[in-house]
Amino acid sequence: MILLAYVVFGLAVLLSFNQCLAVAFFVRLLRSYRGAPTNDQAKPKATVILSLRGPDPDLDVALEGLLQQDYPNYSVHIIVDSDTDPVWQDINRVREKMDTSRVQVSVMQQALSTCSLKCSSLIEAVEALDPDCEVVAFIDGDTSPHRTWLASLVDALEDERVGVAYGNRWFMPQSANWGSLVRYFWNVGAIVQVWLNQLVWAGSMAMRKETIEKAEVLAAWSCAFTDDAAVHRQMRKFGYKIRFVPGVLMANREAISLSQFTYWVQRQLISAKSSGPSWRLVAIHALNLVGTQVAAGAVLLWALAVGNETAVMLSTVAIVAYWSTSLLCVLALESSVRRNIRMNQVETEWITSGVRWRFLPALVLTHFAYAYAICRAVFRTEVSWRGIDYRLVGRGEIKMLGYQPYSDDSEGRPSESVI
Repeated sequence: MILLAYVVFGLAVLLSFNQCLAVAFFVRLLRSYRGAPTNDQAKPKATVILSLRGPDPDLDVALEGLLQQDYPNYSVHIIVDSDTDPVWQDINRVREKMDTSRVQVSVMQQALSTCSLKCSSLIEAVEALDPDCEVVAFIDGDTSPHRTWLASLVDALEDERVGVAYGNRWFMPQSANWGSLVRYFWNVGAIVQVWLNQLVWAGSMAMRKETIEKAEVLAAWSCAFTDDAAVHRQMRKFGYKIRFVPGVLMANREAISLSQFTYWVQRQLISAKSSGPSWRLVAIHALNLVGTQVAAGAVLLWALAVGNETAVMLSTVAIVAYWSTSLLCVLALESSVRRNIRMNQVETEWITSGVRWRFLPALVLTHFAYAYAICRAVFRTEVSWRGIDYRLVGRGEIKMLGYQPYSDDSEGRPSESVI
């Protein structure tokens, strides 16, 4: 028992140390942000592409933010996969109250069966770019850009060795139920891992037009489930750098139930699984975190039963050390992200007194909910994304099982994330 207690203790300390080290470096990067870029020099002509299917809860805010960018020369191309999609109500509502002269809206003409609908839409939108467009930015409907979002991404591309610049979302849910808190904690860890592993989040990214052509991104998208995984592969294949932009972390206010989160994160994992074997490292890491804590709890109960004080002490320290350092890491990241978001004149208050007491239980729940989702994702080869079913045929190969326009039986805009 003593040997097992020492092993569990050592693993917990090692995991805590590695976690703190990664977070410390990421916090340092976040703190390097000094505010929005200035527009005192010429900027390349840019096009922002927004692919839509279904009405996201805060799409109005996202569309208005896109039309109020502090950038001298840009246009917005919105592409919807069906002319009967209820999202047209949001688009038309914004059209009526704002100047949309810089906006082009189109309906996707062809849904490829070898990739996701989003990838099909992005391919069509890029192929329709004006000849003089130099930079292409991509954004998701659940992302609400601040005024310097586009300028920050474009400035990061000044170094020609950088192939893609990206930001990320930071969940600040208005309705902090258990599902929303679990997704918050999951995302805290995911953002650090995305940066650490030089991955990309395509919900907020930009590339030079010539980079898209040279890196053969459109060909990669034509057989991809998600756009970001394909971009990551092509950037690495052609030797481009991937740059995270600390000023492009944006608040997401959406809520999600716990059951929806479990399905939502399974799709993220299945997407990673379709991109190659690297997803196994993420899965093993997450399962190791849970396994170590389960082992520590088991050793503690065993030690208490037989009265082994040394094993009780070691297992208790292992449990306390891991969860306390995890919570401190979350708080350090929350503080740094808030600083950056506030510098872009965006409200950051969301943690009420009622939320604070649920922080640690939700953090613990996140570990087990994520482990459960990983175990489910390992054996799944089919996944649904906004009403469309896909089958994973092999690495980098998927098949769309059928197309139908998006339908929504609820009245009005959804209050939770569209999955």
